[in-house]
Order: sequence, then C-alpha cells, then structure tokens
Amino acid sequence: MLNNKRKNRVIILALVTVELAVIFLNIYNLFQFSKTDQSITPRDVSGEMSLEGEKYVLTSSAHDLYETVLVYDFGKIKKGNYQVSVNYEAEDTQRIAVSAIPASYYQPNEIILDHRLDSVDFMISPDKSLNNLKLLIMHKGSGDFSIDLKLSRSRIGYVRNIITALFCFSLVEISVFLFLNHPDTAKTVFFLTLISGLAFLPYMLNGIAPGHDFVYHFMRIEALANELRNGQFPVYMESLWIGNYGYPAPLYYCDFFLYVPALLRLAGYSFNAAYKIFVLLTNVLTAFLSFISFRSIFGKKKIALVLTCAYVCAPYRLIDIYVRNAVGEYCAITFLPLICAGFFGIVTIEPDRLNNRDRFRPYVRYLSMGMTGVILSHVLTVEIVAMMSGIFCLLFVRKFFNLHRIVALLQAALQCILLSLIFTVPFLDFYFSNSLVINQSMNTAIPAIQAHGAQPGEFFMFFKSILGIGTRTTGWVDRLYLSAGLVLTFTVIAAVICVVCGRITKKLLTFTFLALLSFYLSSSLFPYDFLAQKSRLGVYFAQIQFPWRFLTLASVFSALVLGELLMIGRNFLTALTAELPVRLVSVAATTMAFFLCFLVASETALFTSQYGSGTGRTVIINTAEIEAGMATPFHILRSGTNIDLFTYQAEAENAVILETEHQGTNWSLLCETGDVQGTINMPLLNYKGYRVTDEFGNDYEISDSWNKTIQFTLPAGFNGQVDIRFQPPLYWKVSALLSLLYMVYAVYDFRKLSMKNSHAAV
Repeated sequence: MLNNKRKNRVIILALVTVELAVIFLNIYNLFQFSKTDQSITPRDVSGEMSLEGEKYVLTSSAHDLYETVLVYDFGKIKKGNYQVSVNYEAEDTQRIAVSAIPASYYQPNEIILDHRLDSVDFMISPDKSLNNLKLLIMHKGSGDFSIDLKLSRSRIGYVRNIITALFCFSLVEISVFLFLNHPDTAKTVFFLTLISGLAFLPYMLNGIAPGHDFVYHFMRIEALANELRNGQFPVYMESLWIGNYGYPAPLYYCDFFLYVPALLRLAGYSFNAAYKIFVLLTNVLTAFLSFISFRSIFGKKKIALVLTCAYVCAPYRLIDIYVRNAVGEYCAITFLPLICAGFFGIVTIEPDRLNNRDRFRPYVRYLSMGMTGVILSHVLTVEIVAMMSGIFCLLFVRKFFNLHRIVALLQAALQCILLSLIFTVPFLDFYFSNSLVINQSMNTAIPAIQAHGAQPGEFFMFFKSILGIGTRTTGWVDRLYLSAGLVLTFTVIAAVICVVCGRITKKLLTFTFLALLSFYLSSSLFPYDFLAQKSRLGVYFAQIQFPWRFLTLASVFSALVLGELLMIGRNFLTALTAELPVRLVSVAATTMAFFLCFLVASETALFTSQYGSGTGRTVIINTAEIEAGMATPFHILRSGTNIDLFTYQAEAENAVILETEHQGTNWSLLCETGDVQGTINMPLLNYKGYRVTDEFGNDYEISDSWNKTIQFTLPAGFNGQVDIRFQPPLYWKVSALLSLLYMVYAVYDFRKLSMKNSHAAV
C-alpha cells in the first residue's frame, strides 16, 4: 500500500515537473522577446497612390469593384505570430487581402477596413514558414483614402502556450489523480467527458458554419474583448458596434459567461479556437451539472448518466449551438436541470424539525444557482422558466402549505438575487432611466408569433434536415428542425401509454404533464396571438419571439420522464431477482442503458453528418474579418436615434477642436472657444453614465443632440483639454463586487454539497 502511494506521488510529481518546465520555457521566451518591426516600402500597382507624410493617399479616380492599389511584399517570414497595425482614413469600406506561398499553409479571410473607424489591428499566425507574404490593399468606391501599415513580431504566442499548457496539464494531472486515488469517481468523470465530446462532434470538423445569430454573438465576444483590452471591467458600454458611438449590449444581454472566450481572444487564440473552446467547456459544464441534478432526483448513478447523455445531446440543444448559434439560450439550457433538482428536492423532502437546514440546503443551493445561471445567460429564458415555475408551484400548492418549504423557496430567491446583482442592478437601473427602442416596442407593439410555432407533425420529423429558419415558411424544405428527437419524443409517448394503462407513479404523472405542456407551448396550437391582443400580460409573454423556445423545457422534462420510466423498470427487475439470477437482471439493465445511449449517439452522429455537409464553413482568426455593420444594433438604441445620419466625427459650433484622441468610448479633446460659448457634439450616444470633465476636474452638463448623441457647452475663452468617459454609478460596481464574492462562496459550497451527495448515489 505504501509503495503504491509512493508510485502515485512520483507520477504526479513527474507531470508537475514537465508542466513547470514547459511553462518556464515559455515565460523565459516571453521576457527575452524583442519586438521587431518589419518596415518596407509598398509597391503602387495602380499608379494612383502617393506618399504624404507616413500615409499613402489615393489621388485618382473611383473604382466600381475592389481593385488592388498597393502591395506590401514582406517576402519570406518564419512561422510564428505577427501583428499588423493599420491606420487609415476612408469614406467607403475598403479591404486587405493576405496572399502567401504556399497558399495551403495560410488562407485567412480578407480584412475589412470599416469606413467608420480609423485603425485596425490583426494577427497573422502561420504554422509554417511562408515564402512570399503579401498584403494587398484593395480599394472600392470614391472619396479620400489613405493608409499606413506596419508588421511586427508578436509575443502573444508565448502567452497562448502558457495558458494551453496550464489547461492541458491540469486536466491530465486531475485525471491521473482521480484514476489512482478515486477510481469510481474517475469512471464517472470519464463517461461525462465522453458525453461532452459526443455533443462536440460537429465542431471537431474544420471551421464554423455561421448560423442564425452568429454575427451578433461574434460581435458580443469581440466587443467584450475589445473593452477589456481598453481597460474597462466590468464591461458595460462597448465601442465596437457602431464605430465607437457606444452600445450597452451587456446591460440587456448579460455577458457573464462570454468573458471566457473574450479572455481567450486576449490571450492570442483565434476567434474559431476561442469560440470552439467555449462551446466545449459549455458541454462539459452541462454534462456535470446535469449528472449532479439527475442523480439528486433519482438517486442512481447509472440512470443519471443515461439521462445526462440524452439531455446534453438533445437535438434542440444541438440546434441551438450549431445551427442557431444562440449563445445566450444554450448557456441557459445548461442550468435547467439544476432548477428541476432544486424544485423537486424542496417538494419531496419531508421536513424534520431537528435538521431542516441541512435537509433543504442542497436543494436551495441547486435552485438558486440554477436560476442565477439562467438570469446571467438569457433574459427570454428567464421568462419561460418563471412561467413554468409558477405552473409547478400550482401543481404542488398543497405541498407549499408548509413553513419550512416556504422558507426554503425564500432562501433560494434571496440567494439568487444576491448572486445576480452583477447584472440585475445595472439592467433595471438602465431600463428605467433611458428611453430605448425596446422599451417603446414592448409598450406599443402587439407581437404575432403563433405562426412561428412548431406544427404538431414537426415533432416526429426525426430525419429531416437540421438546417433552416425558425420563422413561418410555405414548405418544410427551409424550416428549422424542431423536434425533441427520436429518444425523448418516444419516451413521452411511452409514458402516456403507461399512464393510460394505469402503471403510474406521482413523479411520472408530473413529469409527463410538464413535458406535454412544454410541447403544447412550443407549438402553433397555443393561442399566443389571441392572448397578446387581449391583455398586456399576453404581450409580455409573446416577447419570447418563437414558441419553439419551449423545446428547451420539453427536452429536460422528457429526460425526467425517461428517468422515471427507468426507475419503474429497475424496480420491476428488482422484483424479479427472486425468480431470476441477479446477474441476468443486471445484464438486462445494463443492456437497456447501452441501447438508449446508442440511440442518442446515433442521433448525434446523424446531426453531425448533416452539419458537416453544410456550406459556408469558415475559419475566423481576427475581429476585422467580419464587417461590424452586418450586426446592426437596434433594440437598445435611444428612441429617436438614426444611425444612418451619424458622422463619426466630433463636431464643434463656435469652438475649435484642435486635437482628438480616443480609446473605445473614452475621448480626449483639445478645444478652444472665442468670445462666446461653444457647443461640442460627440460621436457618442448619450446613455446614462457618461461624464465630461476638463483637466481641472470641472464637470460639464451633458444634453441630447438632435440625434441623441452627447452634446455639451464650453464657456467663452476656454482653452484646454476635455475628457469624456463612461463612468458607471458606484452602486453598479458595489453590486458586482458583492455578487462575485458571494458567487465564489456559492460555488465552493455547491462543490461540497455535490461531493457529499455523491456518496449517496448507487
């Protein structure tokens, strides 16, 4: 025994030694790195460019199509990481093409020079040496165009290597430690990792096929990374959306979980790599939380593993990830099993006067963390979950005539409020202090969404193409795959048959009812339009946009139905042990579990084969490879704003702007006025939180311009610097700090409770 412990320590020590060696080698290279700029004289291939100062300026006619006007020929470059910094001025959007020999070694997308911006940085990271690297400056349209470009070696690759080494070696060390010291836990972790990998199969193919919401969430991740790079944390106002005019996307669409891919982007990972890692981690988190939740409800490890496989690989969840790219929604799906475990635990646990706190504590934590996860992911899913939670409480209203259960629900609600302060405080404050497009539309428009719901027959179209749209269509060819899948759909049918035949339990009846209700709410049969026309509550309910979003709940409740059917079957087989050999019964149960997992894996493989045949797959490395204008913001704009009339320049009346400098949404101006006061109109939308000060700390009142941008007045005889900064209220930052501190404690406590409950699983 002692020798085995020594061997285990030696193995772990060897792994740690190799890890430290790799990390220290990269740290050494990082500090020894010397940045070198590779300056060359570009070649004018159009005869239309002339050098003025440091920039090359277009001096001739317009082009109807993109034509190469300037070539930067860097020749042979070694493999590694190179940063290209571009300063430019353009009245139309221009492009940069990257050419290399051999072309198969490096094939990036074109870099977009957005006419609303004046600079862009992008990375070139060839895996092998390139013989002839060329950057082709392409011009289209008319108007002034000038450009200055520099290429330099970057140290970001060493940072990426350190993070990759830490992550990979940590996984290996944890795995080895578990297999050597806790083999049963290691087996469970192995199966959960396998399930996560199964759900990740579509992204084991090269590239990404941009889905419905891809550009929007691409912009969310890139805008978040951009503001972190500018030193803003937490991020409330983002500058990437409208060419530095500022857009508060995080205040309405929480970015809490997107900090993971954003930080990976800052560490030098390409967008494809950062996004795929994020999806993989989401799959892993979904698998582990689902296993903990299902094990808590049913108390059986094997059944929990089967249900985890069915839920993590549920077709609608895969559609959300790989076809719709609905980041917020598939993050929210991660936490639905926790909410179910919390509610059912509070309902089913019988109070004990001597030990109520410990009996209810795990389920209070499950419920609070599950609800918090949904709130920090997707506001529309909060609405869906809140409605279903109300229905659940009505089903068990008699159970809640109990002080201990009421106290448990109140504790979960208070913990959820505390955990989600980081988002809810800024969101509510911003909602009630700004007149926004989304506020007006909710108060005036009557949405009609019923036709978007799934037709009943769609639930059984198991072998339909996964690609399509989710709005009303005239046929099925272009329609999104809207089904809970073969396994979960027939599970509910089997449950209905059991109920009709009288083989029921209270859990089965409850789960089946909730699953059928979710299917009904996701269909075109539910009268959404009628309710919206008759009541304000119906209008708010119809804000979910697409009824088929309820397939998220249909998936989790169908998984619970499957779990209860397996429990009934297990009890039936246990009763047969008196007549049949125990081993035979065990083999039958294991065979059923493997058969169900095989069906789920087959569905996932079919999904992957269809995703793999999709067109338009792309590899995205840099932010500038997608035009920001494709993700035009709308809902959170100030009412009355017309972004088509933005000038993207600071403008002055009775004043002179001598110099401007900006980083993100923060600006510094050098201004001068004459004998009368002057007015400055900034290219910044006037949202709550901005502050205008001079170099002496004096504040200047901000007002709306005619287009809802920031406008302020400087006194006569002013000559100095003016700073415009977005400074959120102090109570926003205090609420974020409280929320984060309590979140650390809650995760630690959740881990202890999960480990404690794991010993009760069979």
